[in-house]
Amino acid sequence: YLAEKTVKNYMSNVLAKLGLASRTQAAVFATRLLST
Repeated sequence: YLAEKTVKNYMSNVLAKLGLASRTQAAVFATRLLST
């Protein structure tokens, strides 16, 4: 079981490392990365 706060913290850390501000930006980033 993962608490909601755990997931939010994880996502915040991942977004910060990628230099992204939102999950939407992360989705666009991943789509572009996978389409090449």
